[in-house]
Amino acid sequence: MIKLIFVNQAEVPFKEADFTPLLKKAITLLEIPEQEVELVLINNQEIQKINQETRGKDEPTDVLSFANREIEDKMMRDEHSLGQIFISVETAAKNAAEIEQSLEEEVKFLFIHGLLHCLGYDHQDSVGEEEMKKMAYQILGRA
Repeated sequence: MIKLIFVNQAEVPFKEADFTPLLKKAITLLEIPEQEVELVLINNQEIQKINQETRGKDEPTDVLSFANREIEDKMMRDEHSLGQIFISVETAAKNAAEIEQSLEEEVKFLFIHGLLHCLGYDHQDSVGEEEMKKMAYQILGRA
């Protein structure tokens, strides 16, 4: 069983138990040999700093994920950790309002989206995007 390390810096009423059922469902559908994944809920200011430092984009975004599998230097890689997922709750709230769904649904979707990125899924083309969306919806029980 993969452990969720949950950090809520956004001062919103989410808790670890909101995400562990999704992680359990992901484990039943996907091969995840790592032992932990970190989810950090933050605000726009913090995610903008991370986005600037890591991607050179000086703007907030909804989710950023960093897969340990992608770290080339084995001395720097934590083999037990799948990676880190950062979600801006502020941007998630804006997204949720635009598509008329709850903040909880949007944050859970972004968590699974980030998890899939950590597992190597991508949406650089329409085939990858469709595969990623299909898997996300399956995990979320929307399929």
